[in-house]
Amino acid sequence: MDIRKYSDDFFTIGDIAILQRTTGNDGYDFNFRNCFECRSVVSEVDEPVLLHIGAIEDYAGVEATIEEMGMHLLIHEAEHIRCSTIEKWYPTIKERTPYTQIYDELPPLENVTDDFSFPFFVKGNRQTNHHKKSQCIIENADQYYTLRNEWGNDKILNWQKVAIREYVPLKVLDSTSFPDSVPISYEFRFFYFEGRCMAYGPYWNIGPQYSLSEGELPEVLELTDWAAHRLGVSFPAIDVAKTVEGDWIIIEVNDAQESGFVGVNPLKLWNCTIDAMQERNWIAVEDLFDEGTVIMGGNPLPDKTVEEMWYTAKNYKSIQELVDAYVGAHNKYGFIEDEIYDYEEGTEEYEQTKGIIDAWAEVEDYLQEKVVSCAKEEGLLAPRQKNSGLIKQMEEFMAQYGYRDGRGWWVRLDSENNM
Repeated sequence: MDIRKYSDDFFTIGDIAILQRTTGNDGYDFNFRNCFECRSVVSEVDEPVLLHIGAIEDYAGVEATIEEMGMHLLIHEAEHIRCSTIEKWYPTIKERTPYTQIYDELPPLENVTDDFSFPFFVKGNRQTNHHKKSQCIIENADQYYTLRNEWGNDKILNWQKVAIREYVPLKVLDSTSFPDSVPISYEFRFFYFEGRCMAYGPYWNIGPQYSLSEGELPEVLELTDWAAHRLGVSFPAIDVAKTVEGDWIIIEVNDAQESGFVGVNPLKLWNCTIDAMQERNWIAVEDLFDEGTVIMGGNPLPDKTVEEMWYTAKNYKSIQELVDAYVGAHNKYGFIEDEIYDYEEGTEEYEQTKGIIDAWAEVEDYLQEKVVSCAKEEGLLAPRQKNSGLIKQMEEFMAQYGYRDGRGWWVRLDSENNM
């Protein structure tokens, strides 16, 4: 691949290289050369490469091209995926964002209403179709059936997995001026680099002008700081909003490389970010995660095959054996899930890896259903709390059998060391 396919300019600013493409979007494009001392790149550079080329359809291809030229990206593909797809960022911050379920495609309505009531919010795994209200806020069955008919023909939505989310009413600033859009709400975008806020501003650059008050800023920064550290990515854009009840919640996370600055002052944003990139003060691991978080450093079941796990799943002799098997399958699936991104979609390696991941997902689902049933029978399955999922519901039951939530992994209550 030719790097010129992706960009129309390539330059360094101090200790960072920027690969840029003009998109024609005034809310994204920025003339770095007018504001910084830039040196054109004519051959390979040692500096990490930041992408500012708009929405990136083939991140793996861009990264491969850069590496073939002897350079490396600042944000690697796995990190990009972790902050640009809801299925990856949601589990890390689910306590402070609306409850969400991910589907490969829009499911039958009866499957949705098992977990959600009307209205609910629908979006693609990566993005909405320009906040089109009829494709986001689903208030009744007829609207859902219409969306199912539209989804497959929509060029923005049809290639994405589906995220269905609990609808949380937000503080609305304007619900009438743009009837085809979701309501203009009291929402803000925060840009972070290596755990520090670089700049923030209103999310909506249409509708009435608004700004975050000084009195609200500390509470919002507490939320965005928490999210940035939980995400553990270098350069996220974090969108937050105020609910009608006065609470602050996280709406969405994106890779800041692709994100428009919306109501953020772009000069302030890039001045602060370029300065921070010169320092390259990487976050210490102990500062990235909340107390109690476990880092899975190795394969939790390196020698167990999925066939052996199925045998265990069908032949357990006690609830403890069932719970132990569920924990093993849950942690194994979580550990291997990202391996799919090591291979190009459609290759033999990709299909083989996908088959293995899907097989472990199937046995985990089977065991999870059995465990949930046991928890209900013992009266230890808590009601689902707002903006939380099954793990929170299972905490008391799992503690009864010796496990706690290690922020995505089930770990033994007596485990003091990272795994």
